[in-house]
Amino acid sequence: MYEKKIDTNSNFPQVFGRYLLLRKLSKGGMGEVYLAKSGQISGFEKLVVIKRILPHLSSDKEFSKRFIREANIAIKLSHVNIVPVLEVGKVSGEFFLSLEHVEGKDLRALQSLSYQNKEVLPIHLSLLIVRDLLTGLSYAHRKQDLTGKNLHIVHCDISPPNVLISYEGEVKIIDFGIAKSVIHSDEDDNKMGFGKFGYMAPEQIINGGIIDTKTDLYSAGVIMWELLTGEKMIVFKKDTPFKKIAKKIVVDEVKKPSFFNPDVSPEVDLIVMKAISKNKDERFQSASAFRDAVQLALVNLAPTVSNETLGEYIKNKFKAKLDEEKEILREAKELDINNYQMELTTAMEKTVSFAMGDDWRSMTGPIQSKPLISDSAPSPPEPSPQPSSDSPPFPPPYQDIAQAPVLQKAQSEPVQKQSPVQKFKYLYMIGAASLILLTGIGLYSLSAFSSSESGEFAFEELFKNPLQQLKETNAHISQLKEEIAKLDQQNTRLKEQKKITEVIENNTKKQKTKPKTIKHKRNY
Repeated sequence: MYEKKIDTNSNFPQVFGRYLLLRKLSKGGMGEVYLAKSGQISGFEKLVVIKRILPHLSSDKEFSKRFIREANIAIKLSHVNIVPVLEVGKVSGEFFLSLEHVEGKDLRALQSLSYQNKEVLPIHLSLLIVRDLLTGLSYAHRKQDLTGKNLHIVHCDISPPNVLISYEGEVKIIDFGIAKSVIHSDEDDNKMGFGKFGYMAPEQIINGGIIDTKTDLYSAGVIMWELLTGEKMIVFKKDTPFKKIAKKIVVDEVKKPSFFNPDVSPEVDLIVMKAISKNKDERFQSASAFRDAVQLALVNLAPTVSNETLGEYIKNKFKAKLDEEKEILREAKELDINNYQMELTTAMEKTVSFAMGDDWRSMTGPIQSKPLISDSAPSPPEPSPQPSSDSPPFPPPYQDIAQAPVLQKAQSEPVQKQSPVQKFKYLYMIGAASLILLTGIGLYSLSAFSSSESGEFAFEELFKNPLQQLKETNAHISQLKEEIAKLDQQNTRLKEQKKITEVIENNTKKQKTKPKTIKHKRNY
């Protein structure tokens, strides 16, 4: 993942919205990936991964609509097998995704290393990776909105670069930021596929093919086939015509994994071939059913295997680069973001956030909120920030200072009137303290002037005996406390008398208003 250390003499670090980009990690067909740091709150800096969408895509209206529509879904996915999306937004016209940084490798790097070393991943670890991948997909496919309605989330690009394996053995899916939600898609858009050709299902290739959750299961089946065999399932060159690629995916039969790896059992062969069936109705009907089949095969093969085993395997395979990566992360964490605080503050004003995670919202500065773009309505001009339930908890600018909530609250609350005794108490204290201070200054001034042989005023005499002055002041304070205690007692008596008077008055009123009992004589 990391090819060189952070070069402070190059274009990095560079400010991008509320983030400080440290170095470029990779570049794909959709965008560029950077290691970045975010820290609007000093001492709470965090390493993240920023995926900047390429300019030609950010300027495309159809892509922009789809990207913004999916942002609200991606931010709601919270699962151990899915990399959290921290923020989806736009900086100076460029869309971006902010993802949690995972220390590890993607599945493509693991496959490439195994191919170079002419090795095949152990079968039990292959099954473990696929099981956790399917667990994450099962969660996303079953995700519901607040009303209990299924969102029908489809990733549409399950492929090795989008599957991460941490050095602790955790398997995580990334790029749900461009996932496809059928419930928010047009009918025509529902028949359009996008992804990597080698992992695309036949329905993504065929015109009019309907994409649903079983499309992701086919892609997971392709990954499983490749992990077990150490080969590519759909092989083609860059200049291969699309028709030939489509024929390989839609028509050509695929051999069983055991043909390439004799150690693969017939049970595992059946699971893989069912997952990659050309007919979607013959595949597993849910990620949960696919996962359970893989889990059963894993238990039969290696009942005690765990994610720790996978983590140790990954560490050993990439041991040569592990120390270098740790050094890069150490430099990144020690970089003082305060040196760029002024630039970050200025750039934050150009950041528009379409969706932000709840945990991440509390760690970031003020943002500009923007509503999701509707498919039917034209893109409206950016409104001024308004307080809402979806907006971050930051106060908007007020045209009139009287509109501020604190002042409105103060104006609405009734003013509590002070009793005469309380007023007299405070006035007495202020007056007594002032009198003591003035008397002390006068006496010491006179004493200093009279004791001076030259007849001139000697300022040093003012503080000749501070201990005596402190004793006198304490004595006056004791007298004031006694007076205040007496006033408090008087105030308490007045309150008690007032309560007694009110009770007597209420009883008198009840007796006056009590109806007279009229006795009626009965006539027999």
